[in-house]
Amino acid sequence: MSDSATLDTKVEDINIGPRTIRIAALVAASAIVFVFVFLFLNQSSVSEREFYQPDGYIERVQDLIDSHRLEYIPPTQESIAEQPWGRIEFVEDPEGISPEKVRLQNDFFNESRRIQEDIEQFNESGEGIFTVRKRRDRETGEMRADIRFDHSSYNFFLPYPQRPPMDSKFSFGGEELPTLGGDGIALGFTPLDETVTAADPDAIIALPLRKWFQPGPKDGGYYQALGYNLLESGTGAVINLRATKDGTVLRVFKPRRFFLFINGISVQHPKSDEGLDFVAERRKGLKANTYRLLEGDRIRIHDTNAPRDESEMIFRFGRFDGASIMQSYIENGQLISQVDPKVAQSLPFTQQIVDATNAYGAGKGLRPPNVQHTVNQTLHSIMQTKLESFVRTFDSTRAGVAHTEYEPACVAVVDALNGDVLAIPSYPSPSDLETLNQRFQTGRAPAHIGESKLSRLKWNQNFPTIPIGSTTKPILATAIWDAYPELQHLTIEEPAGSAGSIFGLKLARPLTTVSRARTVDPVNFLGKSSNTYTVSLFLLTLADEDSYNLSGNGRVRATNGKVDFSRHIRGDFIPNGLDSDSLRTNAKLVDCFGIDLNTDYSDRTRQFDRSFIEPLLEQLEIEKEQPLPAVFWPVTPARTVLNLQEIDVVRGELVSMLLGGNTNRWSNVKLAEAYARIGSGKKVEARLLKDRKSKEEPKFESMPNKNVLDLVHKGMTASWQSGTAVRISSAVRQEAGQITSRGMKFKFIGKTGTARRTIHECAAFAFYAEIQDSKGNPLSATATTIYLQDRADSTSGARNSAVAVEFAKQILPDLIDWMKQSKEVQKYLK
Repeated sequence: MSDSATLDTKVEDINIGPRTIRIAALVAASAIVFVFVFLFLNQSSVSEREFYQPDGYIERVQDLIDSHRLEYIPPTQESIAEQPWGRIEFVEDPEGISPEKVRLQNDFFNESRRIQEDIEQFNESGEGIFTVRKRRDRETGEMRADIRFDHSSYNFFLPYPQRPPMDSKFSFGGEELPTLGGDGIALGFTPLDETVTAADPDAIIALPLRKWFQPGPKDGGYYQALGYNLLESGTGAVINLRATKDGTVLRVFKPRRFFLFINGISVQHPKSDEGLDFVAERRKGLKANTYRLLEGDRIRIHDTNAPRDESEMIFRFGRFDGASIMQSYIENGQLISQVDPKVAQSLPFTQQIVDATNAYGAGKGLRPPNVQHTVNQTLHSIMQTKLESFVRTFDSTRAGVAHTEYEPACVAVVDALNGDVLAIPSYPSPSDLETLNQRFQTGRAPAHIGESKLSRLKWNQNFPTIPIGSTTKPILATAIWDAYPELQHLTIEEPAGSAGSIFGLKLARPLTTVSRARTVDPVNFLGKSSNTYTVSLFLLTLADEDSYNLSGNGRVRATNGKVDFSRHIRGDFIPNGLDSDSLRTNAKLVDCFGIDLNTDYSDRTRQFDRSFIEPLLEQLEIEKEQPLPAVFWPVTPARTVLNLQEIDVVRGELVSMLLGGNTNRWSNVKLAEAYARIGSGKKVEARLLKDRKSKEEPKFESMPNKNVLDLVHKGMTASWQSGTAVRISSAVRQEAGQITSRGMKFKFIGKTGTARRTIHECAAFAFYAEIQDSKGNPLSATATTIYLQDRADSTSGARNSAVAVEFAKQILPDLIDWMKQSKEVQKYLK
């Protein structure tokens, strides 16, 4: 693709501007456009001063002057009043030049619209690149006029010539949308349909024109809307761009000042039949000075009133599928490449990943990675705002500890069908952390707050491990019922107050139960979150299978008067430990959820979950057998570990692990992955990054036993219908009603969790939501996990895990709105 008026450059820039949820939802919840503008220049160069210069054009014009193919004609008496500067004309029949050179010069003049327009500009105004210098010939004494031209007329600054040590390309994913992109500018066009019109708020965005002609970073360089008005102070809109039913169009309101070139053709002053046909086709059916844009168009806008270094805007129009998180621009002659400040502020982990990549790659001569974030920025932004509002208004008089502003909170949302991490809001935010740090530095922080605590709060709280409470119960049930099918029918009588023994095994300390005795079966075990049933279920996996059986009603019957636990348990002790994968439950936990049984991480190859950022590690040539470099630890979730090597007593350690205590720790995002697996029946792998070049969707193995999952789902459904998560039932039913009214089905399952540690009380709620077609096939699905440490809600009176359920009610409508934007769901909604 060569042309005398094209150029070669690159743009990496994004700024997130707030958009309405309605507009954002229309385009898959604010899928933002990644602009790499490639405008190819034939025989151009970039000098050490970092500006573009059309060397080929300069050389050929100078050749025309030196060969006297351009002739200056002074004004006549008749023309001097209107044209005092004279004229420049092309000499058709030169003398003293070889025929071959004449032919080449003729071809250049006839084919280059630029030289024709430059000559015309001089003839019409006496301005432009050409000047005429009059001097007296020393030999003849006659006056002569020499044609000269300014070689720097077409110079403009580019952020291209230099690259930082790791000029990595990090972007966000999204739907491919029509986009006009240039240096620091990206205008995404929302598709026109029945739900979005020009009359809608924010449909047409007004933007300041002047900034865009200036070198350097652009404020608010990325936008997404139905259309744009580019405004000049005091004069109003000078250029309009908008999506129409016939495509995207560009209108110039001041055509005498702003010259528009499309693919090298001056659309206001076409000079050839081909140009006239081109313009006629682009203007067909449109208003005056309005032109239709097509994919691949190269666009140049020249402001004739502006200073030379602020007179050009160069664009490329096409469809692109994700916005860069990086900015590249020239400042004081130096290339600056950085994460867009607005992105870094709203999504701090993007800066952390870029910093880690640069720190690792510096000096290694590696090819810069090209990866795409899976986070949906609008969904993340909505949830981050709501999370901050929720946890900042905690009721300190009812919380477990004082100064809960120093306690973490986080939410993870995973697309349960492909593993994409859609949102990972976290508290404290950068602004909160700055306040907390200032208090610490000035001695105003509580005495128990130290540097280690603040250091942990610096990272996204979805990545380190946390005790997950009873949200572990569906995970354990899935593994146990698959390994021991007969236990799918277990039913127990849970005593009131406490249980001193289970199946004849005396506990060193009674297990607190419920206020009233009750019968617990496989369904209401999860619905009511029975601790006694959980411990009973697991203990039977350690018993000699010949020492018991289940009656027809699911009750345990000892075959010899007593259930035998002696193979693994002696009194309250577990002498041989539980970290062997020969235990069937352990093997299922590893197979179904990819967890580790112990923390033997001497080589650090498995301490962190590499799959979360695997495409980046592959492009940086970090092999799976290598330890993960320390720079990536803060941006990679810790692997899930049950710490079974530490469990050697029943009451204090095993029971704690079974109830989601301190020895059963998951990162919040890995817990969301586990619930995505339970809900979808696929071994989904959560991922924050994916290879931009790969268009293949991931394929996952199925979970082992659908019947087991169906049983788990029944219990998790009972949890919100009448159990510990009943606070969200009305919101779920409302969403379900709207979905089923459109011929689809809605599935919602969840489990609460309250993990108690010394002083601290941690509230968790994990749930899976799925929109199905009329036959029950999934159209869109998400898994969400909420973790709130030491929070109590003063308005609802919620305590323990109910606090997390209250927050889930606030974000559920936004989550369902995002799910409705999938292409499969939209088919039903339309």
